Amino acid sequence: MKYPVNWQSLWKSLSIAFTRILCLGFIGFLAIEYISNDFDYEGTFKNIRPIDLPLWFLGFALGSICLAFLMAILLKLATIELSDNSISGLNYWYKRKTIPLNQIESLYRYNESGVKAIVVDGGEFGKVYISTHTNGLNDIINILSNHCSTDDI
Repeated sequence: MKYPVNWQSLWKSLSIAFTRILCLGFIGFLAIEYISNDFDYEGTFKNIRPIDLPLWFLGFALGSICLAFLMAILLKLATIELSDNSISGLNYWYKRKTIPLNQIESLYRYNESGVKAIVVDGGEFGKVYISTHTNGLNDIINILSNHCSTDDI
């Protein structure tokens, strides 16, 4: 049975995460620059007009939305295929891996850079990353939990 990724909700969550990271990083950079210039407003912002700041943040948001769209479309390819004896999906490097259900060693959560997933560790067969935006995720976890020894979900 195939379980596709709900890429629209993934796109939204990645857009928000990327925008937060870029905007907070930019604010942090400006704060460090302000402090390193001995709290001199004119020295810190001499090359930035007041109208430029909202444009920077708008640019960060639009860039984040575009990058998140590309990643969401790429993750749309991460459809999980579950048969009676194996699970097939993408690993960390987006290569398709197939793990026999009787070889699953563990299930655990993965959360890094805005990407949330459940990892199916098949030992020598590799790992399969299941996006938390996959349709039918609870069904997949229930099936896989019956076939693994450790379950950290």
